[in-house]
Amino acid sequence: MDLSMTAASSALHAAQQALEINAQNLANVHTPAYRPQASYFESAFSAQWDGDGGATQSLPWGVDLQPGSISTEAGPMKASNNPLSGALSDPNDYFVVQTPQGTRYTRNGDFHLDADGNVLDGQGNAVMGETGALRSAPGVNAQFTGQGQFQMDGAQPLPVKLAHIAPADILRQGSQLYDAAPGAAVGEGQGKLVPQQVEGSSVDVFKGMADLVALMRWAESAQKAARAADDAATTVIQAAKL
Repeated sequence: MDLSMTAASSALHAAQQALEINAQNLANVHTPAYRPQASYFESAFSAQWDGDGGATQSLPWGVDLQPGSISTEAGPMKASNNPLSGALSDPNDYFVVQTPQGTRYTRNGDFHLDADGNVLDGQGNAVMGETGALRSAPGVNAQFTGQGQFQMDGAQPLPVKLAHIAPADILRQGSQLYDAAPGAAVGEGQGKLVPQQVEGSSVDVFKGMADLVALMRWAESAQKAARAADDAATTVIQAAKL
């Protein structure tokens, strides 16, 4: 086995994966409440070497990329003219929505009413209150309040349902939705709903661009190493044929 080729190829593959994650983060720099995904490199496998006294030693020989956790940093709050918009003060709180796949969670509180008065997120999922899906009578003014309630003209206000999920237990489901890991504890919201505010993306553009340049250079180096290993192997094969 050509270990030099294997190591260079694994490094190139890991760099390509890291570039994809970085590109996804940068592509969502304007996505409300988007949180970037981290990643890190680690030894992928080991090569076996015969050491002193006949003992076998294992040395790292390859690179793998592991997806890290989702950032726990909340994006900046931005004022909104939408009376059915709200941001969350606790970085680990989430709005609860009902999707065709079941209960999901979101930080993007830019909601709206449909023609039937249902409160929906940007993907058409029902926004949940403590007693069920939030709904208003058609044509009635409705808004979120600083007390974390859904207020309609002439009606009893309804509490908006918030969930609190630890960072290690949150799973991304696209750019806007999240799910809780199996067996995770989902508690009640611990912060406040801030009305007429929308959370922005927490992607750091400058860091993302710097990481992009570094990863591209690393990918180029791994590509050169793979080519050099391939050239060396070709030379050995040709020499063996002589």
